[in-house]
Order: sequence, then C-alpha cells, then structure tokens
Amino acid sequence: MFEIHKYLRLHSQMKAFFLHSRLFILALLANVNSLVAQSNYKQEIDSWHVKRMESLKSKNGWLNLAGLFWLKEGLNSVGTQQDNDIVFPPNAASSHLCKLILNHNVVSLLSSDLDSIFSNGTLLKGSHVVFNESENIEVELQHKHLFFFIIKRGNKYAVRLRNLDSENVKTFKGVERFDVDEKWKLKARVEQPQPNQTVDVIDVLGNTTTTAIGAILHFNMNGKEYSLIGTKEEQKLFVVFADNTAGITTYGSGRFIYVDFPENSKEVIIDFNKAYNPPCAFTSFATCPLPLKQNFLNLDITAGEKNYGNH
Repeated sequence: MFEIHKYLRLHSQMKAFFLHSRLFILALLANVNSLVAQSNYKQEIDSWHVKRMESLKSKNGWLNLAGLFWLKEGLNSVGTQQDNDIVFPPNAASSHLCKLILNHNVVSLLSSDLDSIFSNGTLLKGSHVVFNESENIEVELQHKHLFFFIIKRGNKYAVRLRNLDSENVKTFKGVERFDVDEKWKLKARVEQPQPNQTVDVIDVLGNTTTTAIGAILHFNMNGKEYSLIGTKEEQKLFVVFADNTAGITTYGSGRFIYVDFPENSKEVIIDFNKAYNPPCAFTSFATCPLPLKQNFLNLDITAGEKNYGNH
C-alpha cells in the first residue's frame, strides 16, 4: 500500500512538472513570437522610412524645388535677368529664356529653338499650350537641369521650378524621427459622414478649398477618445493633423498621414509611426494644406517624423 501511495504521489508530481514545463514553454514561445513580431514591425517601418527619404531626393521630391512664380494675365517673360517678370536663379538659364502667356485659364509657352526648352525629349519652338485644366493638359518643360510646369492654386496660376542639381538634395542627410513604438499603431472606428458633407481646407497661402469628407476616425489613447477627419484619395484617407508636439519637436503646422481605407470600412488602422512632414517643412516654395481645427489633438504623439529645417 505504501508503495502505491508513493507511486501516485510521484506520478502527480511528474504530471505537475510536465504541466508547468509546458506552460513555461508556451509562455516562452509567446514571448519569442512577440519579440519577432516587434522586430518585423520595426523593419517594416524602417523600410517605409528609407523609401520616404528616397522619394524626397527623387526628381519629383520636395528637396529640389527652386522657385514658385505667380503668373499675371497676359505675357510673362522668363529668364535670369532682373528685368524679367519671372526671374530664375542666377546661372541656371539664359538671361531671357522664354515667354509664358496666361489667357484666362490657359497657359501657353512661346519659345525659339535657341531657347533649348524640351518636353519629353522634344525640342519646343513657337507656341505650345502647356496648361489647360479643362482639357487635362499639363506639360512639364525642361531646360538643362531645370524642370518647370504650371500649377493652379485657387484661382491663381504659378510656375513651379525644380533644379535637379540642387544643393538641398546633395547635402540632405535625412529626417530625424521618434523611436518606432507599436503602441502608436491604433485601431480606429470609422464614422461615415453625412451625404455631401464638406469641410473648408485652408492652405499656407490662405486659399480655401471646399473638400468632401471621406470619413471621421475615432480612436482611443490612454483611456480618452480622439477624432480625425480625413479626405478620401482612392483607397486611402489623407489626414492633416497637429498635436501637442507641434512647434516643439515636430513641424509647427502639423503633419500628414495616410490611412488604408478599403470600401465600406468599419474599422481601420492609424499608424502614427508613418506620420510625416508636409512639403513646407523642406521648402518655402510649396503650398501645403493646414490642419482642420477638428484635427488638433490634445495629445503628445511621439511617433513619426520630427521637425526638419526652418521653413
């Protein structure tokens, strides 16, 4: 009888040992899986950041902007000499390069073959329409290492100039950012706006654009609920926001973020680790939208890009 009790006690102890061991191993595996997931997430954000830095330095990035020149109705002379209506940077082009003619909503280029202005590799001479919004004409012009084209802001038209030999690109060393922290990857409840509900978006020039609301996102942080209004761009929501870090460690006029927004979404993910500076942080020649007053968050969002430059 004694041997049976001894055996049962030993069996019970071994069973408890194996149970505890199994629980320990499961806990260890869960911890390992969590660490792996965190590592993979950090790699994802790091990779996103690298691509973001590459885009800033690219031909269509914001670092090479060299000018923003507003057109007047009628003829606008272009060149590096000061007697032009539009004065390009010194030594970047000829003294009198070409003429741009604004006729109501249409902009035409007037040039000669000696001006060496190209579009898609084709030398332009004579008169060419280079901007007509109603006919979807937007022509990019090239002269040596300069690229320029027409943009419309409000009811005004301007020449946007890029210098592919820009010192800003050559000396760019990246943008400082907060440490990647997965707590800033948040679930948000989607509130569909009322039909035809709009907001007035103001840009840094003071222009107002009435824009349809794509969705209102509600998320919880530290036990409090916050909301952001986004405008829809295909399968994404574009959000301009500001928080308590603005003007201190982040750009004073707020930051941008895109949110994946599949059709009929009830819930989405806001990843503030992908919050980034607007173009105006890098150049004074951009025309950035400002945050809606509803998108000022009484919250320190210590995620994403920090401030850059003095623009």
